Amino acid sequence: MLDQFKGESGTTAQAIDDFLLDLMTLVVVLENTRKRLYNLAKQLARVRLTRISLVLG
Repeated sequence: MLDQFKGESGTTAQAIDDFLLDLMTLVVVLENTRKRLYNLAKQLARVRLTRISLVLG
């Protein structure tokens, strides 16, 4: 995924890395506590995606 952003800033790559790491972590957590953390997972994903969209402008 990061190959398509070659030449972009390190900030963009870091934002994508952060999002993917958070997403993978949340998958593990959600498999164990889906109902309680569903809304928190959505919120975190939205925050990270917003950050990526702001960085990409």
